[in-house]
Amino acid sequence: MSEIFSFYIDESGDHTYGKRELRKFRIKTKDTTIELPDNYYPGLKSIHRRYLGLTGCIIERENYRISFHPRLEKLVWYYSGYWFLIN
Repeated sequence: MSEIFSFYIDESGDHTYGKRELRKFRIKTKDTTIELPDNYYPGLKSIHRRYLGLTGCIIERENYRISFHPRLEKLVWYYSGYWFLIN
């Protein structure tokens, strides 16, 4: 019997772009200048604000159903604060 696996992939990173500023983007030609609105995020100048990672895992479906998923749900339940409402 062949085992069936599931592949889960998700991105993680810093999605806080900070303050947005509207600037004018200028395109100059020989005869004219065109100004267009441009969204600018000064906080993204720092390399520490531009982090993005890709994470994945491969799990046998039966193992996921029996072991991984129940434990993950318990972890999410505990750290989301729902346990505080019951206790």
